[in-house]
Amino acid sequence: MPFIEFTAKKTRNLDKSTVSINKGGRIVFSQRCYTDFLKGFKFAQLFYDPDNGIVGIKPTNEELPNVYPLKVGRDQKNAYISCIAYFKYFQVSDSSRKMDTRWNKELKLIEAREITKGSSQKSLFDN
Repeated sequence: MPFIEFTAKKTRNLDKSTVSINKGGRIVFSQRCYTDFLKGFKFAQLFYDPDNGIVGIKPTNEELPNVYPLKVGRDQKNAYISCIAYFKYFQVSDSSRKMDTRWNKELKLIEAREITKGSSQKSLFDN
């Protein structure tokens, strides 16, 4: 059987708004998530829905006692939050994984739910 050349390069999906959890308690926002929901904000307030396993991230410019500073990347295209205390408090694993997102208009926050391997590419929130 002859060899077939692989021509598709791995590329980031810039159309998808995602959040990544990194080992050590860092929440990293994709470029799309940052530009759609967080650009212009300095802080984020964190919430958790234990029944549905949903992380809530509310952008704000108010420096309240329980907010985390949004740290913007050098290229100004993405951001992250270092929040190991959040994961420890709610006893949520900080193992590396990617999460699907949607904007909750009523609560004015980003909802993030874990993407499971083998699931379809459509939003997990459509279920």
